[in-house]
Amino acid sequence: RRHTRFKCDWSSDVCSSDLNKLRFLEEACKRFPNDVKFRDNLLSQYIQLKSYSQGLRLCKTWLQHNPPDPTVLLYQSLFLKQNHQNHDAVLVLKQAEGLFPNHLDVLNALADGYEQQNDTDNLVRVCSRLVILNPKNTPAYGVLILQALKTQQFNLAKHYYRSEEHTS
Repeated sequence: RRHTRFKCDWSSDVCSSDLNKLRFLEEACKRFPNDVKFRDNLLSQYIQLKSYSQGLRLCKTWLQHNPPDPTVLLYQSLFLKQNHQNHDAVLVLKQAEGLFPNHLDVLNALADGYEQQNDTDNLVRVCSRLVILNPKNTPAYGVLILQALKTQQFNLAKHYYRSEEHTS
């Protein structure tokens, strides 16, 4: 029971400041190294405090001692991106895609990475996968329509537009 109480205290008034939350979560992660909720809350806290290097360190440590986890890989790519390591962030997302090919958050983040790198071929590939997995993904349809128009594939653009229209 004490373990359960300990888990709940982090969000209460006991941790009134961000720094206290950070200290509490770091200690909780040490005491309960396999607790995903503590890990995710600590990673989120690192983002709020812009402690990207610490967050990256936690991701790498977690991945060394645990099976691959899409959430950790997403956080790792975010920390890399915040440290202006966009190429490395996309590499992590490509690894995540290989491990979790149907994970929508991974695919959306990867599409964003490819868009920032102007990697049109991979962007279209990922967006095509996204609309299959989630037919209501309007941004992915937008990318597909725009790319079809840029390459003067007007029938394909019309197809994507009609597909998106029917799912909205």
